[in-house]
Amino acid sequence: VSLYLERLEGLSKDFKWQHLKLTNSKFEHFPMLELDSLKKLVFTANKGMSTFTDVKLPKLEFLDLSRNGLSLKSCCSDSFWGTTRLKHLDLSFNDIITMGSNFVGLEQLEYLDLQHSNLKQASDFSIFLSLKNLLYLDISYTRIRIVFQGIFDGLFSLKVLKMAGNSYQNNSVPNIFEALTNLTFLDLSNCQLEQVSRVAFGSLVKLQSLNMSHNHLLSLDLFPYKLLHSLQDLDCSFNRIVASNRQELQHLQTHPTPVSYTHLRA
Repeated sequence: VSLYLERLEGLSKDFKWQHLKLTNSKFEHFPMLELDSLKKLVFTANKGMSTFTDVKLPKLEFLDLSRNGLSLKSCCSDSFWGTTRLKHLDLSFNDIITMGSNFVGLEQLEYLDLQHSNLKQASDFSIFLSLKNLLYLDISYTRIRIVFQGIFDGLFSLKVLKMAGNSYQNNSVPNIFEALTNLTFLDLSNCQLEQVSRVAFGSLVKLQSLNMSHNHLLSLDLFPYKLLHSLQDLDCSFNRIVASNRQELQHLQTHPTPVSYTHLRA
């Protein structure tokens, strides 16, 4: 950590490496790694290179490549990382990541962070279709424009979805969350939203927290939220709301888990 390392050499394959951390160094190229026993690799804040070199780490479960300025093409599949055991993958704060496959061979992933990287082709097909065990997904500020309604197909186990700072066709939230029946936290803040489809949240029966702040909503139409029987916190702060229906606000007080006015921020 914080060493003037330009390359990595001499890691014996005979030694049973478990955890390797390389942070804030001066690598000119991504190190070529072939370590059969390695389970955790942290390679972060090494901004001297932009390309990723294929690795062979068949037992790898935890991979953090955040804050490197990397550009990745045809991401992501098991052949890309040389393992089928990944559970944690962090590619946040990198450069351009082009989604060329839908994580085939990485079905064990539980945590995926792509925030503040520029995702290409992310709304062209169901890029997360294979991730039936994923619990946490962050695609905030990834410059995605949501035009494909099947973008989240396959995420049946997902509990946390953060997608702040992106945009939607017609500045409206469509019904893209149909597969996310186990979701408990959803962040849609700062997405330039002007309206929400009345069926947008119909399948989110376990949702507890919904962040709609810093958008362009003009009114507080609570109809889209009426089926959210587990909702405890609805944040509509920093919008352009000028009117709300008092009867609808009272409805939130009477549904199975009442949303208090202190948590309904507008």
